Amino acid sequence: MTEEAYFRRLEARLAEAREVAERAREQGHDPETTVEIPQARDMADRVEKVLGIDGVAARVRELEGEMSREEAALALVEDFVEGTVGDFETRAGTVEGAVRTAVALLTEGVVAAPIEGIDRVEVLENDDGSEFVNVYYAGPIRSAGGTAQALSVLVADYARSLLGLDEYRARGTEVERYAEEVSLYDDDTGLQYSPTDAESKHVARNMPVMLDGEATGDEEVSGYRDLERVDTNNPRGGMCLVLAEGIALKAPKIRRYTRELDEVEWPWLQALIDGTVGEDAADGDDDSGGEDKGEGDADAEDAGGPPRAESSKKYLRDLIAGRPVFGHPSEVGGFRLRYGRARNHGHATAGVHPAAMRLVDDFLAAGTQLKTERPGKAAGVVPVDSIEGPTVRLANGDVRRIDDPEEATAVRNGVEAVLDLGEYLVNYGEFVENNHDLVPASYTPEWWVQEFDRTDADLVALRDDSTVDLDRPTVGRALEWAREFDAPLHPEYTYLWHDVGPGDALALARALDDAVVEPAETNGRAPADRLLLPATGRRSGRERSRSTPEAGTVPLCPASGARRTCQPRRATRRPRRRW
Repeated sequence: MTEEAYFRRLEARLAEAREVAERAREQGHDPETTVEIPQARDMADRVEKVLGIDGVAARVRELEGEMSREEAALALVEDFVEGTVGDFETRAGTVEGAVRTAVALLTEGVVAAPIEGIDRVEVLENDDGSEFVNVYYAGPIRSAGGTAQALSVLVADYARSLLGLDEYRARGTEVERYAEEVSLYDDDTGLQYSPTDAESKHVARNMPVMLDGEATGDEEVSGYRDLERVDTNNPRGGMCLVLAEGIALKAPKIRRYTRELDEVEWPWLQALIDGTVGEDAADGDDDSGGEDKGEGDADAEDAGGPPRAESSKKYLRDLIAGRPVFGHPSEVGGFRLRYGRARNHGHATAGVHPAAMRLVDDFLAAGTQLKTERPGKAAGVVPVDSIEGPTVRLANGDVRRIDDPEEATAVRNGVEAVLDLGEYLVNYGEFVENNHDLVPASYTPEWWVQEFDRTDADLVALRDDSTVDLDRPTVGRALEWAREFDAPLHPEYTYLWHDVGPGDALALARALDDAVVEPAETNGRAPADRLLLPATGRRSGRERSRSTPEAGTVPLCPASGARRTCQPRRATRRPRRRW
């Protein structure tokens, strides 16, 4: 059967089913005597049928091939204002049509948000007599998602600007009411993102469109009651969702589109993005809880070190008691960023080494949702074994990197501390989607091999050589390539020097300068060497009991160059872990 024949059969059988349903409805046993579900051939047709606005489908089809859906939603605003799409008698109707169409387009017309999530749009007056737009949201706007919620406000403001209406100027009592209402709604129902009071006031004070909505819940606000331009003393759920999960959470993404519109300027979004709300005296409060600037950045610059992104505590705000924190903001030992994607990656996913998943008591499983410092949005965990695994210290004093899940299972009862959780694989598109600047990441084999290819090395021949592993070469080969071809050292042997201060690195260099390498007793195991370092001080009895018989000695790996220590003794008890 051809594709055309298949779809013709689907349409024919759908027509038969609708005919049966129509005859059944005509008998009058249902609330409606007709079938309410409209029939649509594609997404554009579905948007038009859901809203009942003529001309939308044809215009959406024209715009789909030229721009993204977000851009198409903004382009449609001009059509509504000019009257080429839809036929509205009032300015409020024009704005409402544009807002509903934008939400329907972004949600592909498959959720209730465009119809039930937007109650109505009104044109009201400021205290000086100028007119502004007021959008009433309802609870079902939640199904639209944060991006569509925020973009609906931008669409309303764009339409307001094109229609010549003024901006909304919030009264002081209304600003305070917004902050109290969002906090009350969060306590009662819960929000995906909870803005601080300072952030809520910042949005309310600067929003050019009034956010309003229907009352939800039984609890009432304790202050700022019976306001003239607010119809209820109950929290307005739809408004709270749009302000918190839309504007406050999606500020980086919305900022991208406001920059492309000459008629709309939302410079106040930058303070939300930077996490500086509350630091300015104009914002009034200091409880922003926004992104804290990392103290290490200035130190790194003063020391002439590599650039580092500023740390952010924002992802820790909604931490629930009992949930583990795998890494504090930009702290040593947490997950290390690596760009890329594996075969099992999808939207809003991030790769974690399966050995790391085992070593954290299997708390991280495939599909577990993590909130991360960057790019800032939650992601679902997927196991990826091609990235670097965690580094642990065992109870016998050995430190090793674990790249095998089975090995992680075998040694995890003897793990004293997880020193490094390994790499965290994130797709570049996640940063683009969230309008987040790229930050420095790991030096990886795929990066190294491109630099190695620019040297005089015969990369094709090396790839064809079955004895050469370009991803994990032996230490001898890595050093040989670096010296012979003046190439960067392979990332397998570029350790985490950014976690070590200059003083520690200098102390290690001096110790190595006086060190001696000599054969070690194997006791029947694989041949190994032992590195003798000069002792720097007395150690406790517990430390001596874990060390090799001679103080200041460290077992080296076999000459294969694998980055791991020799096999440790099996621990007889389960020590306390830290991560």
